[in-house]
Amino acid sequence: MILLDRFRAAFVRMVFMAHSTACIWRLTVVMEDDYYWLLTLAHVPMLLEAYVTILMQKGHEARWFSPCVLCYLSASVPAIWFLQIQSFIYDSASEDYDFLDYNNIIDQGLSVSILVYLMVFVIVIGRWLLPQGGLSHDILSQYLLAMLGVGADMVDLLGVFEENIADEDKTFVTYMTMTAWTLSLIQFCFCLVGDSTEAPKNKVHPVGDGKKRSTGSCVEVLNILLTIFLMDGAYLALRVLLLVEYQIITQSNLFFIGKNSLVLLLEFYRIITLLCNRDRNDKVMQVKKEEIAERAKSARQRPQVDVTSPDVDIDEDAIVDEILREENEFERIEAKILMSNPDPPLGPPSDDGYDNETPEPGESGK
Repeated sequence: MILLDRFRAAFVRMVFMAHSTACIWRLTVVMEDDYYWLLTLAHVPMLLEAYVTILMQKGHEARWFSPCVLCYLSASVPAIWFLQIQSFIYDSASEDYDFLDYNNIIDQGLSVSILVYLMVFVIVIGRWLLPQGGLSHDILSQYLLAMLGVGADMVDLLGVFEENIADEDKTFVTYMTMTAWTLSLIQFCFCLVGDSTEAPKNKVHPVGDGKKRSTGSCVEVLNILLTIFLMDGAYLALRVLLLVEYQIITQSNLFFIGKNSLVLLLEFYRIITLLCNRDRNDKVMQVKKEEIAERAKSARQRPQVDVTSPDVDIDEDAIVDEILREENEFERIEAKILMSNPDPPLGPPSDDGYDNETPEPGESGK
């Protein structure tokens, strides 16, 4: 298993280096200057990180952050920046080129698009092949689907270059678009997803599990905030700027303004839901602690019995039944609190913090 993890980690880093090298090679061809090969120096941190991960950590990846993805982006993104700017220069001076040079302009724009598309696929597939780093298969599949959706939004953002923009404004729009695109790439370096491991339904959750659920909620909230600031918020601000300042009223621009606005609303709604659920889980844990403290207090008040005395008859089955009854009581308390409010309210809670619930059938006589 360790050998397989090492092989997968080494293979993914080789793919990252191959794609970044292809980006740099294309830049040297377009610019006709071998000076840009110096960008390959960004591979040195990747080699050092590969040595630490593969040999010293036996192929085990970090849980929350991926250094190899950061090193890969630091090597490939500058080359794509230069290529996109050079494509913008060619496009601005297209009226001075003949037919042969026009074909070079088409090849230039196509090569940049292909490299960007490949970057998205390389990151998603590479993150899939990397050792899981403590992630379950369920969480990893959800994370990869989310990454693919983020990559699709990033590719759609570059469609801004195809809009009809005045020549005097193209420079500013190009730099703003590439800046927003670069910020959104930072998301791929993080893996802020919680643990989806759940306890069996018929088993009571330990009181300590409250910390795990609380930590998972905090991690998901942090992930949503990161997405808002690095992608959805930045994309919406850029497209609104294009609409208001540069009068780019096109079908695609209007659609993505509505899409990003709706996504932001859903993300804020998700944050509110997670915070409300966290408060409800804290109440459940508090009730459990109070119940345990009350039972411990009553147990201390019971008369002590010398179990070593031969006159004492210990009924082990009764003791086991008592323990099981207490566990079922804890589970019933938790289920009662959770079912009393299945959907967390968005408004202020009631005075006592709980909704009135009719007793279940069979409990009225207890």
